[in-house]
Amino acid sequence: MARTISKSVQNQIQLLLASNMTYEQVMERIPGLKKSTLGRQVIKGEFKTAKAAHQYLNGLGYTIGYFGVLKLLKSMNFRAKIKAKKPLLSKQHKERRLAWAMAHKVWITDDWRLKGDQGSVMVWGCITHDGPGYVCWIHDGTMKAVDYVNILETTLMDSLKYYGYNPEDIYFQQDKDPKHTSKLAKQWFVDNNFTSDHIYSWPAQSPDLKPIEHVWHHLKLKLSIYDTKAKGVHELWERIEKEWNIFTVDECRRNIDSMSDRCKAVIKAKRGHTR
Repeated sequence: MARTISKSVQNQIQLLLASNMTYEQVMERIPGLKKSTLGRQVIKGEFKTAKAAHQYLNGLGYTIGYFGVLKLLKSMNFRAKIKAKKPLLSKQHKERRLAWAMAHKVWITDDWRLKGDQGSVMVWGCITHDGPGYVCWIHDGTMKAVDYVNILETTLMDSLKYYGYNPEDIYFQQDKDPKHTSKLAKQWFVDNNFTSDHIYSWPAQSPDLKPIEHVWHHLKLKLSIYDTKAKGVHELWERIEKEWNIFTVDECRRNIDSMSDRCKAVIKAKRGHTR
């Protein structure tokens, strides 16, 4: 439920608006009423629609229209989307989906670049049906085959050890980047007892088929609602690591369990884009 504010604060808001300040300037002027507050409430699910956010801001005394709220949310990296219709899942359906995922122990991996005002950070991360694996910072900003193998040897294997998994039980998925499919990487998987037909590659130019793409997007949203910008790449990395480690098991499972629906969407779209 949206909090209430005192009459004196409401009067202060009205005075600032009357002095021709924009609503964004007012939000930065009044303590506790920053854009990040609105962002946190959207991410937590307190506001399901832009209309709900609009009503909340109007209740605080902001003279902002509905389309102004849409613009504000867009500036915070939120996008409007019509909720997709999904088939009803019975208890039996859910049990079968869970059994499949648990049997396959799917690992989804990727590397991604996160930008800040003072630079960018390239990271590598992985998710599993049991939660997020470890994430690492690729300091040079580029990754070669030998660097990738080093990440597999350390970050991936540490993640496997954390969850108590054996490499031969893992269904490992990555994209077709040359460093991922290099002879060096392929030999590493053989040497470390990964089952060859359990190593999958995403089709090129197919972010809609990558469950971890949604995890990166959610991470970006979390970083965008900090009250202050990261002062440098080290502070940006600290925030990335903190937010990554609080991804829940349910969040990872929702993305991985959507793989079947993604494949069906590709077939329905006759191999074209699904979104």
